[in-house]
Amino acid sequence: MGRGLKIAINIFITLALGYLIFMPFHLGNRAGKKLCGEIVVEITDSSDYRFVTEQRILNMVNKRSDSVLGYPVKSISTDEIEKEIIKIHEIKTVNAWFDIDGVLKITIDQRNPIMRVIPDSGGDYLVDEDGVLFKRSTGVPPRLHIVGGNIRITNDMLKGMSVLDTSLAWSSLQDIYELVEFINDDEFWSAQIDQIYVNKENEIELVPRTGSHVIKLGDIDDYTTKFDKLMLFYEQVMPETGWNKYSEISLEYTNQVVCKRRL
Repeated sequence: MGRGLKIAINIFITLALGYLIFMPFHLGNRAGKKLCGEIVVEITDSSDYRFVTEQRILNMVNKRSDSVLGYPVKSISTDEIEKEIIKIHEIKTVNAWFDIDGVLKITIDQRNPIMRVIPDSGGDYLVDEDGVLFKRSTGVPPRLHIVGGNIRITNDMLKGMSVLDTSLAWSSLQDIYELVEFINDDEFWSAQIDQIYVNKENEIELVPRTGSHVIKLGDIDDYTTKFDKLMLFYEQVMPETGWNKYSEISLEYTNQVVCKRRL
């Protein structure tokens, strides 16, 4: 390799390294001077639960004390925007960033509730698939299994700790979560069971959509076997007696179903 070629290669390498070092600073400086000209909000699961709307998020961003639209990108804190939006209980995650054209993009993932909780002590909550309990801030409640009765809501739950967290003080809601997951995963029981009630003795009672009876499940122990017994009862007995003959069907006893006739 000739000396001239070596010099040319060294110059090329030097220029390439200089470009790689200089361009990020140059592009960053240009991006920082660019003005925010548009806000784009994407709510990833808006068709399932319309807890928040695009317009609500736009209103929150535009009402900030430090303006956004028409202001330099470098003067706008996307971290602060995220912190403000995540205060909405129904939102699980939020990401805000600027693209190279100065467009503020906000992507939101809503919580996916699996049950609605209305304790006797008061309140109206939702519990999502991660076991996080939260209050609705707006809108019509989604159609979910309703859990009521003797449900203790702890301060840790209200602060965002999952009911599944092993360090959380015991609450009947932990057992109910497991039960609701089981019901939701079964097509028949998901359609049949409407409400779940916990009485003062922490015994579980189920209110079905079909039939005017109450199902006494008792404790959570061996609940899958209890549902198997109930299914056999529905299949073998109900066609003969009708769905309204009994006011109560108890699954609390081993290997038997105990019924109370309607008066």
